Amino acid sequence: MDTLDREVVKGMNHKYVGRRIVCVEMNNDPDPIPSGTVGTVQSVDSCGTLHTKWDNGRSLGLLPNEDKYRFVEEDKRMCTEPLFWGCNLFYNLKCEGCPKFL
Repeated sequence: MDTLDREVVKGMNHKYVGRRIVCVEMNNDPDPIPSGTVGTVQSVDSCGTLHTKWDNGRSLGLLPNEDKYRFVEEDKRMCTEPLFWGCNLFYNLKCEGCPKFL
């Protein structure tokens, strides 16, 4: 996975750390977080991984463009493209940068 620019990572940490997040689906983990589990973002690393402390006691990161997730406050928004939940919010051109989620 490519690493992100230091300023992008700093901005992502500022924007996402402390936010509540819901795991929608993890595909490539041998012991995934169950769908529907809620947690709190602890940090974002240079690959854009959202390191999360889950309410079930586990800690496991969500990988942009691989895992599907959404932020709790997005439950209140109209999302017509759930296929793109968990896309890399800055770089996925299919959903035009997820303007509904920024």
